[in-house]
Amino acid sequence: MTYLALVPLALGTGVYSLWGVVELPRADGWGFVAYNGAVATLTMGSFIRGVLEIADTTSSLLPLFAVAAAVLLALTFVSIMVSAKEKARVRPGHFARSGDMAN
Repeated sequence: MTYLALVPLALGTGVYSLWGVVELPRADGWGFVAYNGAVATLTMGSFIRGVLEIADTTSSLLPLFAVAAAVLLALTFVSIMVSAKEKARVRPGHFARSGDMAN
């Protein structure tokens, strides 16, 4: 429970501020939801681990939080790749930049 606030701080504000500084493709749509779900899953896993430590017990289900968060982060990565690919593709009949138009 000591590091409960570290997970949303590092993955929430840390990653979003990194996106503000460095030009990286961003997750949008379901990828954005998957990323926020991964952050929430890791936060809840940390919370439950802390409660179980206070109660001086353990659970074999705790690793499932990390697995679920990894799956959600993988979905986020797929969303970013698909989004970047769609934005890079130029549709026929459309120009990438306004200066590319032929007269």
